[in-house]
Amino acid sequence: MSLSGRNGSARSVEWFVGGGGSSRGLHLAGFEALELVDKEPSVAATLGAAGFPASRIRIEDIARAAETSPSADLLWASPPCQPASRAGKRGGRGDSRSAFDAFLEALEILRRRGVLPPLLLVENVVGQNEHDADCKGSCPGCDWESLERVVAEFYPSTSTRALRSADYGVPQHRNRLFLCGSPRPFAWPTPSHSLESLASAKWVTGDYWTRHRNAPSSEGSMNQAEQRALTDGAKSPLLPWVTVRDALPDLVRSRSGRVVHERSESPLAGSEPWRLDLPSTVVAATDEKGTNYTKGMTTKRRTPMRASDTIYLATGIRRPTVDELAILQTFPSGAKFSGSVHQQYIQVGNAVPVVLAKALGLALREMIR
Repeated sequence: MSLSGRNGSARSVEWFVGGGGSSRGLHLAGFEALELVDKEPSVAATLGAAGFPASRIRIEDIARAAETSPSADLLWASPPCQPASRAGKRGGRGDSRSAFDAFLEALEILRRRGVLPPLLLVENVVGQNEHDADCKGSCPGCDWESLERVVAEFYPSTSTRALRSADYGVPQHRNRLFLCGSPRPFAWPTPSHSLESLASAKWVTGDYWTRHRNAPSSEGSMNQAEQRALTDGAKSPLLPWVTVRDALPDLVRSRSGRVVHERSESPLAGSEPWRLDLPSTVVAATDEKGTNYTKGMTTKRRTPMRASDTIYLATGIRRPTVDELAILQTFPSGAKFSGSVHQQYIQVGNAVPVVLAKALGLALREMIR
């Protein structure tokens, strides 16, 4: 394996590309996408609308694609996360949606052909590397260990890291797990944003409220995490975390024509407007269903599980649109997603945030220079 680096160029192949969040981010980081592979036909038009050439989009199984995959500097793979998600049954390889075996097979095909890229980045949900309490050798944690062993056989250096998307400018709490295989130790990207800076902008300088021409909500005083951040005393040199209000400033003003519940109908609807002034709960494909909180609930029985819960508690809007969720995933405003409404929610909900992929892409490019 050797890194090309010709004229600063960098070339990538991506598997399980979905709605193209990683593809857009890597493109912004200077990678040329040689091949984008996914089994879902609807993503072809989505990727095409983003400007990727149709000739480089392959709708087929990754093992078949691996038989003819071109030589590249980076292989980025985001296998389906549902089999390992804490929100599901964590069936691992026993889940019909699992692609771990197919992924390991495809890696072996690339190695056998001599075209295994010198850089590998695998992305998945935090929890994929955790063993179940009653693990009997076949849980998601076991699957991840199998992958780590294979990658360690193929690459001189391997490392695993969980990254918090909010620390890189994503307006949501989306923690993701990454495994990197490389010729030498990989320097993970350093955070660019912090809670400390957001707390300071809100409760010390007031710049946050001035920027939004708003005053702190009487129901939204400083929370405990912000108090702890300010108590630590050290001024953060980083940018503030990006909030829901930053990303979707018109959300409260755009209620006309929306499925909205007022507090007179449901005490929880719009009861926590302060949630607009923090990153959202994680965007998920299940946001298509709307909030978990039902109309008749009078007390909150669980913490918010997904972005629709955050938005409902903050505004009373039951279901955010595909476009709103895409912005929380840092897709550019107006990004187009193809297929049925259901397929669009899946593409957006399962995507890698664009700016997080860009941050990783820039760090990966440093390995090529």
